Amino acid sequence: MRRFMTGLCFVAAIGLFSYGIWSLNHTSKRALVLDEILNEKKRQEKREVLRDDQEDPHKEALYQEALDYLEKGQLSAAEKNLQHLLSQNPDDADGYVELALLYQFDKKDLKKAIDSYEKALTLEPQRKGLQAELVKLYKETGLLNEGIQFFKELERSHQSGFEVPLGELYLAAGKKNRAAKAASKAIERERDSPLAWGLRGKVKARLREWEEARASLDRAIGAYEATIRAQLLSDGNVSHLTPNLDEVLFEQVKVLMALKRIDQAAAVLDKLAERIPNDPRVVALMDEIYRAKETSQF
Repeated sequence: MRRFMTGLCFVAAIGLFSYGIWSLNHTSKRALVLDEILNEKKRQEKREVLRDDQEDPHKEALYQEALDYLEKGQLSAAEKNLQHLLSQNPDDADGYVELALLYQFDKKDLKKAIDSYEKALTLEPQRKGLQAELVKLYKETGLLNEGIQFFKELERSHQSGFEVPLGELYLAAGKKNRAAKAASKAIERERDSPLAWGLRGKVKARLREWEEARASLDRAIGAYEATIRAQLLSDGNVSHLTPNLDEVLFEQVKVLMALKRIDQAAAVLDKLAERIPNDPRVVALMDEIYRAKETSQF
């Protein structure tokens, strides 16, 4: 079954060396779970679901009932509906995603959300958006070892494709050398992967190898920008990419600050400030750059 979620209208900016502005009403075709799309306050406007499995009206009815219950705030009824649907359709990965969203954003039960995401990824392990969301929840809950074990089991079953989530979890657990090996494997497997280069940049930054960190993050930024341009020329679906690009840009600002390249750091931060000016990280880094410039004048 394929499901679509109507996404957020937002302004994004990008160009070859600088960002322009575009306005986008995004429809995710892979049911990716991203904070930027699933903002809790806007969730009712974004939960419209279109499906193409008209051959199973009973399944459709259960989905629609669950969504109706969610709109009314009847969370227990929605949960029961989804659990009933999954008992009859245990291979429905998107059903587990819907259940995970309910636990994550409505019931605030992150452990159950993790369990549901794990089941979804066991069924469809190569969905990078779900991999990233699950990694984020492992970090939030401190369940890093559980996350490492889960992705290692997927790796044993499917051979490859999990180097980046494993590397992110290794890095969060303070296992820098293992994270570095995971990043190298990811780059060997997919030379132009922005996720792999972004991970390598973060690892090198933690190792305080600033020049290598900067070069790796530059590769990640270039790869993200090229991918975004290609997506805009095809279906315009980029909201699953822009949050990842933002994270790399934030990391690059910190690396440039460590290298004392204050003007370059300010230029990168300007790109972020154009789109997400109220992000507290932007505000904090602007203050840090301002203080660094003041200090350098004396």
